[in-house]
Amino acid sequence: MIIQRYVIRAWLINLLIVTTTLLAVILLIVPFFQFQKYTALDAEFVFKVLPYFVPISLVYIIPLAVLLASLFVFGRLSEDNELLAMKSSGISLGRITRPILYLTVLLSIGVILINTHLIPYCHAQTRQLTISVFEKRLFSDSRGADEIKLPDGKITYVNYNNGIFEHVRLLKFGQKREDLVEELSARQGKFEIDKDNARLSLDLNKVYITRWETSPNARSVGRESAAPGKERTTPHLVKSDRLIYKMDVSTLFAPSRRNLASLTNRELNEMLIQYKDNPTKTRQVLFSKYQRYAGGLTPLIFALIGIPIGVLIRKGSKVAGIGISMLIVFVGYYPLTMFSNLLGVKKTVIPVMASVWLGNIIIGLAALALVYYIIKNDK
Repeated sequence: MIIQRYVIRAWLINLLIVTTTLLAVILLIVPFFQFQKYTALDAEFVFKVLPYFVPISLVYIIPLAVLLASLFVFGRLSEDNELLAMKSSGISLGRITRPILYLTVLLSIGVILINTHLIPYCHAQTRQLTISVFEKRLFSDSRGADEIKLPDGKITYVNYNNGIFEHVRLLKFGQKREDLVEELSARQGKFEIDKDNARLSLDLNKVYITRWETSPNARSVGRESAAPGKERTTPHLVKSDRLIYKMDVSTLFAPSRRNLASLTNRELNEMLIQYKDNPTKTRQVLFSKYQRYAGGLTPLIFALIGIPIGVLIRKGSKVAGIGISMLIVFVGYYPLTMFSNLLGVKKTVIPVMASVWLGNIIIGLAALALVYYIIKNDK
């Protein structure tokens, strides 16, 4: 039908415009803020990781784009009295909206496929990229003193060749960067990265470690001589022919550790078998698994919200319609979903599956009630 094609074309154009705009904004802003704290990364890395941000971003963008496209299209049809003209021609509102709902079902299936297949891959690849950049920075041949910045300090070395670091020096600082709490020096050593747990292991030879510790009587004995606001510390020297020194470098990677989001459904099922005697771990794995499917319903639910609100819009109230939609989504849907997830995963008040689907069910029923109202009244 010509009218249906007209509505579908307008809806798809709005959907494409909103999706493209939101995606461009996210890709221009989020990766740079997300990775600016990782000192080992550079602008080249950010551009390499951008493609993996697209599927992750689309999961959140598509439902919002569906909501706004439905609101804009049906709001304009209502404002321009085109819906009234269609009704006068014997075309019901249900007949007009049916193709849009079919398309949102396809989008929901697409979101489920992204959640279950693409996003685990993208999370895993993003983390692998950060580790690769760190390894390249760490294990590249260098001449002259080099430096590796760490979350709470830094490592310097004179040379790296054939897997051996020469004249290694490690500085660790306290909460205030000017407070040195530990200094380590070694003639040579080997470094190894535990990728799953994000730990850096240093196998060092001819090691000297100096640690500064606050003396038990520093405040009483040194009260007169110590500067105001300063505590007296005592250095302790430790010598060792060989030492394996491990440190947490999780803040250099994104995600910090291999998490559930980067696991495939098959790997999640294997974890369920592994943690069958651990209820806490089991709930976390089940939550991650079910959420991938529950999230796929959001495009359909948001369409069921946007269409009736758009139809009920009157001239001059489009901003109010957008405000009501955003209120339902960001004050109703997402908080309710987060609260139900808390009850199922953290508090164990309700089953995990119920907690994942509860928000969708409640908001979905409210949206269906709105759709029933406008079809019954055939506004």
